[in-house]
Amino acid sequence: MSNWFTTALLAVEEVPGAAAASGAAPASSSGPGFQSIVVLLLPAVIVMFLFQILGNNPRKQAAQQLERLKGLKKNDPVVTIGGIRANFVSLSEDGSEVTLQLNENLRVRFEPSAIRSMPAPTPPAKS
Repeated sequence: MSNWFTTALLAVEEVPGAAAASGAAPASSSGPGFQSIVVLLLPAVIVMFLFQILGNNPRKQAAQQLERLKGLKKNDPVVTIGGIRANFVSLSEDGSEVTLQLNENLRVRFEPSAIRSMPAPTPPAKS
């Protein structure tokens, strides 16, 4: 990974006029030194910008997960991140807790983020 960085630094040193800018005269903000820094930083800035725009937004994903949980009906099958298969029982009013039924006598409370998969929403029946 550091190989590309070393190559870029060597390329900057070979830029004509870079030696003159490092002499006795002070380098101006628009000199070759400034331009080489911009050339090195521009790809990194573009990549960070793309990650910001296209990256997964955790808040958006959490909101989508909560909306899917609100759409579940009692006894819908779900799978937790630990691989536990259970039936959905209820979602707390504030959305901070999900109750699942493992068998007739056992109910367990989970965080909503623990639900990995749930049934696909069924489209409303056409009449």
